[in-house]
Amino acid sequence: MSPEEIFGIAVNVPASHLDVLMDAIDSVLEPLYPGYRRCFYHHPVTGTWRTMEGAHPYD
Repeated sequence: MSPEEIFGIAVNVPASHLDVLMDAIDSVLEPLYPGYRRCFYHHPVTGTWRTMEGAHPYD
């Protein structure tokens, strides 16, 4: 994979699962970034979702 094929992604995950997710991703990225480990940034997120008229979130 060349640098032109690498993209940034954003993922929301519970804090209790952060280390597991970073370890899994890190094991795949290690060949792309030799000499670097756990190249991530993270911060707490608070989100809200309001159901609007006509929405059926549980269907």
